[in-house]
Amino acid sequence: MTDAAAVLGYLQPDRFLGGRMALDRDAAVRVVGALGDRLGLPVEEAAAAILAIANEHMVLAIQEITINEGVDPRESLLVAGGGAAGLGIGDIARELGCARVLVPRTAGALSAAGGQYSDIVAEYSMSRFVVTDDFPLDDVNETLATLDASVEAFGAGLRERGYPDQRVERFAEGRYAGQVWELEVPLAGPRFRGQEDVDALAREFDQVHERVFAVAEAGQRVELPTWKARLIATIPRPQSRPGRASAADGPAAVEREAFFPGAGWLPTPVHQGDALAPGMRVAGPAIVAEPTSTLVVPPGSEAVVTAQGHYLLEVGAAAEAPPETDGRLDATLLAVIANRLDAVVREMTNTLLRSGRSAVLAMARDFSCSIVTGDDELLAAAEGIPVHIVGSHLQSQAMRELHPVLREGDAYLDNDPYRGNTHHADHTILVPVFHEGEHLFTCVAKAHQADTGNSQPTTYMALARDIYEEGALNFPCVQIQRDYRDVDDVIRMCRNRIRVPDQWYGDYLATLGAARIGERRLKELVAKYGAETIRAFVRQWLDYSELRARSAIAKLPAGTVTGHGVHDGFGPIPDGIPVRIDVTVDHDRELIEIDLRDNIDCVPAGVNESRACSTNNSMTGVFNVLEPDIPKNAGSFRRVQVLLRENCVVGIPRHPTCCSVATTNVGDVLVNTTQRAFSEIGDGWGAAEGGSSLGVGFSVVSGHDRRTGGPFINQLFAGNNGGPATPANDGWLVWTLPVGAGMLYRDSVEVDEQKYPLRFGHVRLAVDSGGAGRTRGGLSAELSFTPTADPMTVIWVGNGVDHPPVGARGGGAGSRTHARTVLADGTEVAQSGIGMATLQPGEWIVGGHCGGGGYGDPTERPVERVLHDVREGWVSREAATAVYGVVVTGSVADDTLAVDPGATARRRAELGGQP
Repeated sequence: MTDAAAVLGYLQPDRFLGGRMALDRDAAVRVVGALGDRLGLPVEEAAAAILAIANEHMVLAIQEITINEGVDPRESLLVAGGGAAGLGIGDIARELGCARVLVPRTAGALSAAGGQYSDIVAEYSMSRFVVTDDFPLDDVNETLATLDASVEAFGAGLRERGYPDQRVERFAEGRYAGQVWELEVPLAGPRFRGQEDVDALAREFDQVHERVFAVAEAGQRVELPTWKARLIATIPRPQSRPGRASAADGPAAVEREAFFPGAGWLPTPVHQGDALAPGMRVAGPAIVAEPTSTLVVPPGSEAVVTAQGHYLLEVGAAAEAPPETDGRLDATLLAVIANRLDAVVREMTNTLLRSGRSAVLAMARDFSCSIVTGDDELLAAAEGIPVHIVGSHLQSQAMRELHPVLREGDAYLDNDPYRGNTHHADHTILVPVFHEGEHLFTCVAKAHQADTGNSQPTTYMALARDIYEEGALNFPCVQIQRDYRDVDDVIRMCRNRIRVPDQWYGDYLATLGAARIGERRLKELVAKYGAETIRAFVRQWLDYSELRARSAIAKLPAGTVTGHGVHDGFGPIPDGIPVRIDVTVDHDRELIEIDLRDNIDCVPAGVNESRACSTNNSMTGVFNVLEPDIPKNAGSFRRVQVLLRENCVVGIPRHPTCCSVATTNVGDVLVNTTQRAFSEIGDGWGAAEGGSSLGVGFSVVSGHDRRTGGPFINQLFAGNNGGPATPANDGWLVWTLPVGAGMLYRDSVEVDEQKYPLRFGHVRLAVDSGGAGRTRGGLSAELSFTPTADPMTVIWVGNGVDHPPVGARGGGAGSRTHARTVLADGTEVAQSGIGMATLQPGEWIVGGHCGGGGYGDPTERPVERVLHDVREGWVSREAATAVYGVVVTGSVADDTLAVDPGATARRRAELGGQP
């Protein structure tokens, strides 16, 4: 805990903790003494413990917004606020490593004082959707005039109250065509005079977009849905208070005994703030009393009175540790840089999410960003999707092998599943990052495309026998930028082959922008700390991550377990695809070995795993059952060995084997089978299988959009698979897919309907779809949709019709996937798990997905949790009785729902379970 000065010695006869309260000093001593008696501590140590606990909470809160965000608090000036802040601020600063603290005289009312002098801001907005290439000047100017009238009315009221210093700022919220997220763009004037002003606004948007996202598409249509006017009334700032004339103007300091942990009771002068002149120094131990606060100057610290009468507390020698010792970074700096790298990856992620054009990127977030070292070790991935990021180093390795001479300003496009990528649909941008000519990092941004030029309008070609029948463009780490400029030959190839070239190019820019943002931030990081410190960090961080993995493996029982899973049969593989995984926990070698070699050869279909997917999907199953806060990087990956063989359906494919669906389907079986295999170790280990259907709710939809006069294509993420139950928790409701480990987002139905010519009928959770167990599997969802005007092609690649997600340790299976079409006359036509349909207007497609498997005996589930599930509509009364052995009476409608204890005991006895 933090060293903290005790409450006891700071109390003055009419104050407690620096604030005026009814509790006097004697009463405070009695309260603290009673606590000390309970803890077996002297009263002064009990008082010190109170402050120490409070200080520790403050330290943790400050670390959360500094170290955990990649900011070193030792580089900061700490500002104290609050009446009690001065009591422990010196000890808080010392533990954080802050050398100096500013304690304002108004610390006890700092927020209120600031609020008195903050500018008054009023903002008004109106919706009027316009585009820059068909700009209605009169309509927009009318909108701006309406906003100005609102601003003027508010401003007039402020002027009457004595606030004449005002200014008005005007903005538009803009986005490139197809984007979901807007950026705020300032307007140059109060009205638009002609096309030249519109063009200037478009150029300003390009500049804002480039500043925020590192890329821009000059000349592209800009959509402007919202207009704003902002009034800012400036409040006169307070004048600096003249310094006190001399210390003699106020009462002299009095001395009293105060208790300081580690030093005991010390004679301590108590100064009245009004008696301290600017420039005076107060050496600790000392107390400075102000009307609204109390400042404690600990032993070894010193407070200086500033010209404005505030206090600058200099904490002392313990404030700042050296950044390195014997080539090793101290723990704070190690954590700061690690979290800063994660922050860089999150900024890359935010760039791609907010600037992407297709809904699969701008809503579903089917992309991932990562940072790889210059020698191809995965360093940081933050919230990257496991199926994307585990193999990032394979792609950077391929980039270096194919392009031995890398230069500043280069960028490479890779989607080759035979050289380290996942599947053709994942277009990856790799940007090498240099410092003084040295290649230190590679920024990797991988984004699933709505279309990649396949022979059919989908990125998932489950029935394609080889790469030729698949038809996707293949880019084996080709150079797509040189000197920060596009290589036009590659861009033209994509534009000529991909069905929605403008959408693709926008998504390419978003992916490129993410990588370039990473490049900018990494350069800033290296410039701040120096290359040598960064190299030392990389070594130490990866070693630490490996140590964490070793520790987690040591907690697992040693031995070998075998997991078996099955992908449904379809088309050329009518009997399905069996998957075997042998998992060995080896304490002697301190690693987990996953052997996938005893599996069938590659199949003449698109569901073969690429090398990256074979590796990362099985590793995902491992890390799903280890401690969740183990860093996911090359260090921890050293302790997981995946054994593969060539020409294996879950191994290393040979060209021209088709891997179109490598990221899902059989990949989901790998994740599920691996994590469930660990449950064979014993109760309390592993997890059940999670829902794994890329069914109708995840289908690729395409057709003609009469609103734009051109084609559309996009993968939906409107469905839901239930997550797997674990030994301790119910399955995650919005699990999405096992390969995504819950990291993928679900679409906004309303935005999908705005972007594409379709309409949803319903999206709802399916009752009883989660596998029963001591912990329950997550629920699946069912949905329906239809085209609004023209025929629409729907292609899906579901799994789990014949082999739904399996439970663990006696838990039940999750629900099965299903699909059907409903014709205009109401006739229902059953569809297969993997299929394609062309819907006419008035026809619907309906699909359900997989629930997660349960974990443990359902009759061991606490009755109150079963009652909760029934109340929420997740478990039916019938299933509660038949499966869980819980008899429920009453009604949800009148809040009388309850468990019948006697009937429940009898029913559970019948099932052979726990009462």
